[in-house]
Amino acid sequence: MTLWARKLWLLLVSWVVPASKTVSAEPRRQRQPRRREIPNDLDGKWYFRKDILDRLDQYFNYIGLMKKADPESYVLYSRIGASITAAQKLYIGKDLPPRWNVTHARPGFGALAFMFANDDKDFGLKFLSFRKMTALPPKVQRLVGADNYQVVMIYEFSPGKPFALSFYVAIISGEVTLLKERVIVQQARRNSHLTIILRREWKIPEIPAGAEYEGLTDLERARGIFMLAIDSYENANSGLRVDVARGRRHAAFNVDLLRTPYFFKDRAFVPTTDGRRLRIFHIVRTHKRRARGKESYVRSHFRGTRRFDWNGYRVNVSMPGYHHADMMQATMGAHSFEDEAAMPRGWIANGELGKRLEKILAT
Repeated sequence: MTLWARKLWLLLVSWVVPASKTVSAEPRRQRQPRRREIPNDLDGKWYFRKDILDRLDQYFNYIGLMKKADPESYVLYSRIGASITAAQKLYIGKDLPPRWNVTHARPGFGALAFMFANDDKDFGLKFLSFRKMTALPPKVQRLVGADNYQVVMIYEFSPGKPFALSFYVAIISGEVTLLKERVIVQQARRNSHLTIILRREWKIPEIPAGAEYEGLTDLERARGIFMLAIDSYENANSGLRVDVARGRRHAAFNVDLLRTPYFFKDRAFVPTTDGRRLRIFHIVRTHKRRARGKESYVRSHFRGTRRFDWNGYRVNVSMPGYHHADMMQATMGAHSFEDEAAMPRGWIANGELGKRLEKILAT
């Protein structure tokens, strides 16, 4: 084929083939994977199954830290579970939740577990708990007409070496204030020789500062940590409660009732009388029923199994306020005793409280 004939042939081919059939020299763009977006109105509820499964493994590895750093809290929360928060970062609450503005409605205790993605080693806070104190230790300042709380933080920066820090706050007239503590201060005095004098002094305790609390005073840090604790605990107990047990230790988290079929679709098979799979706990909406030529309306109600095995855990699903008392309505306070034998009649220790609550939550 001569040169001009080849060019003429190429011209005819390009004219006959439609433009839509021509092959573009540009590479085809790869479709981006759809990002998992979590709704903004979850209020602390877990949305994706894989996320909570990853946190559960961390939780049961870390719950032993509480036993080392704060044995009193461990005997309680190992039985009823600390609430695994769905928050992906720390924040500072600004206002008291509505419930906390009513004196007699303020919860008596609660605990949160912070198990962030990828088990961030730079974030040392693992557990955060609070308890109402009806009587404060002698070393803590007292304010008349206030509700007093102890806040306990459990950190771990070096593997296997947890430590606990605590402080006390008071809620008075809707405001949170940090209580002073009496400490022993050493003072050097020089006469003919150096003398060390020990004296007691009331001081504001130093509150550890994370990245979120830099530039704040100790009072502002304490208020922020306490608000984080009560606000997160309020959110973590606002939906369907899921109690997860491995051995004798328990964890707790909450999910939306409408997502239970998704969350627990890989649960152990439990057959019905006719051999079908027993349905998971769910809500039946109000609907119309026709029987024997008559129409009637069935009220909304709950149905389905609440107890099953799931990914190696024993699970008990419950609706607070329906199956058992709401933990947020436990408003009793605690008293600090050096020796359990010195407790007045009618009082119980944390271990006994944990046993009783464990039975209530299992109903």
